[in-house]
Amino acid sequence: MLANSRGPHALSGLIAELRPQARAAILAQADVVFLAFPYALSQVLPAEEPAGSIVLDNNKDMPWRDGHLSEADAGGVTIQELRQRQLPASLLSHIQFHGRVPMHVPGDALPRPPAAGPTAGRIGPSGAGGVQR
Repeated sequence: MLANSRGPHALSGLIAELRPQARAAILAQADVVFLAFPYALSQVLPAEEPAGSIVLDNNKDMPWRDGHLSEADAGGVTIQELRQRQLPASLLSHIQFHGRVPMHVPGDALPRPPAAGPTAGRIGPSGAGGVQR
């Protein structure tokens, strides 16, 4: 069962490819929710829809993108605790994937990473990356 924030109709092409095993649903029916797209803590998440679900959060705090968060900067709480406040009826777990291809999201403040070369698959010292779009 697959769901997304835009509704089951937005998944019709993918469901057609995956049939007969797959079907579309609404977010409230999901047991596990994966937050895959970056969001800032200032954005409002639909807390009631994933209530009771396990939420896997793949977001990483990026002050250059999201701004500084004074409460976290002061050490009073972690970024994950602030995210959990956004989804109080869900069990939130922070996960992190390390890809080998750089990712560029339209609207990023940083320039597009190079497409070729010996360091094309690396972003920063950890080598973390994602899928180039």
